[in-house]
Amino acid sequence: MSKEKVLQDKCIGWLKNQPDIWYMKTCANGIQKAGVPDLIICAKGKFLAIELKRDDGKGVVHPRQQININQINNAKGIACVCDDFERFKTIVNETKGTL
Repeated sequence: MSKEKVLQDKCIGWLKNQPDIWYMKTCANGIQKAGVPDLIICAKGKFLAIELKRDDGKGVVHPRQQININQINNAKGIACVCDDFERFKTIVNETKGTL
């Protein structure tokens, strides 16, 4: 199992136990828009999109992913890249206003 998949599974497992969060895992299937971040989250009415990457420096943000991250931030949503589970939880909790 890839490092990114391990991170993704931990993040989704944590999200499943957050009663005040709605989320969805996107999938690159040729139907949805290219480069959409891995996780789309609604936390206390705030839109959050997170692109997960492996933490060994091999996780590269592709140009289309960066374009989508920039567009979400320009639309006043919150979008970022994350390669660490603890940082992921911090980002989500800060977005909810619980930190």
